[in-house]
Amino acid sequence: MREQRLERESAKFTCVSIWQNGGSYVLRASLPPKPGKQGKWRQQWVSIRCKATKAGLKVAQAKAAKLESDLMLDRFDWADWLKNTT
Repeated sequence: MREQRLERESAKFTCVSIWQNGGSYVLRASLPPKPGKQGKWRQQWVSIRCKATKAGLKVAQAKAAKLESDLMLDRFDWADWLKNTT
């Protein structure tokens, strides 16, 4: 299944959007390059390991709020988010 943006769930955020990718939720935002990479900020996927369920959606919304807060307060750190993908 292709990624599908969840419009209603993403509407409350300005920097982050919630997407469904198959049976999981993922986040998308404009982020700095990952550690060890060079370049400009760009749109990137953030794996949050949430199943596409009602409970998983609540977790995805909480993680989206955290990511948005980190970005707006200029305290985003890839170390906080990369641990979700290993």
